[in-house]
Amino acid sequence: MAGAAAHATGSLTAPIQFVFNGFEAGAKAGASFDLACPPDRILTLATARGLVKFGVYTVDGYHGAYLSSVTLTPACSNEPGASPTLMLDYVIDGTTVRLIEGPAQNKDSLTLTVKGNGPDTSPWRRIDVDGSTYAVFTLPQQTKFGQNADLSDAIWQKGRTMFSLSSTESIACPLKPDCYYNPGMTMATFTHFVTHLTRD
Repeated sequence: MAGAAAHATGSLTAPIQFVFNGFEAGAKAGASFDLACPPDRILTLATARGLVKFGVYTVDGYHGAYLSSVTLTPACSNEPGASPTLMLDYVIDGTTVRLIEGPAQNKDSLTLTVKGNGPDTSPWRRIDVDGSTYAVFTLPQQTKFGQNADLSDAIWQKGRTMFSLSSTESIACPLKPDCYYNPGMTMATFTHFVTHLTRD
């Protein structure tokens, strides 16, 4: 972590609050309407930056990471002037991950609705890294497919940008033929990623 201080996230992330949606809660039917959604577009990072309405962050200064593709997802919304989101695919420490960046609804706080009857029944946890707070989805240490890493997903917010990071790994199950699973990412990989994420 010698280089983390030079590339740290800087200002604190927004406070994160969990709202728990009990397991017994049924799905509510929503209004039905037709919406024509434009297709995704693979672009250069420079072009994509000019098409969104939030600050774009990228991993910088870490030799163990590289950006493999940038995809712009146009807003699928009836809201006038809604911003597209970005999907940034990375390989970091040999692990494939996808970072989705989009506009934050409230720049001062982040509320996440998660499944569970309380903090003891949910795999989502708040952690602090270099003074910033992240919500992470922790994984059980073993499954029927193979051993997991530490976490699979993370969500956080800085200013007017909201982030969702997911492991997209696919590896062979050690004891099952023709079986592949996603073991997630290690805490070290996650920490390397977020402490080198900077805004140009």
